[in-house]
Amino acid sequence: DIDTIYEELDEEIDTIYEELDEEIDTIYEELDEEIDTIYEELDEEIDTIYEELDEEIDTIYEELDEEIDTIYEELDEEIDTIYEELDEEIDTIYEELDEEIDTIYEELDEEIDTIYEELDEEIDTIYEELDEEISEDGIKNAVDNLKRGLYYQ
Repeated sequence: DIDTIYEELDEEIDTIYEELDEEIDTIYEELDEEIDTIYEELDEEIDTIYEELDEEIDTIYEELDEEIDTIYEELDEEIDTIYEELDEEIDTIYEELDEEIDTIYEELDEEIDTIYEELDEEIDTIYEELDEEISEDGIKNAVDNLKRGLYYQ
């Protein structure tokens, strides 16, 4: 009968649909697994990329640190050179000042020597005059003249 055929057909169709559903579910599960695997691999690749980037960044920082150290060393050397040059200039200035001071002292010594020589000459002249007066006028006149000379000078 037709009803039975329809029923069997319906059952077969239902079975086919069930099998199809199962196959589709399996395909979806497999797809999900593949997608999960792809995501895991992607995560691993991303992790690797980040690790490599971190290493590169570390290397860049190390190189930068070395460059900065080199710059500081060069600056230190320049500063040392500047200080050495300044020290030399200061030494030269002190030497020039010492020479000027020595020259001033020499000139002062010469002036003092000249003053002493002039004083010695004046004293010698006074003694000569006194000797002359003593021999010419006697001691009394010499003493009087000496007293007068002291009062008038």
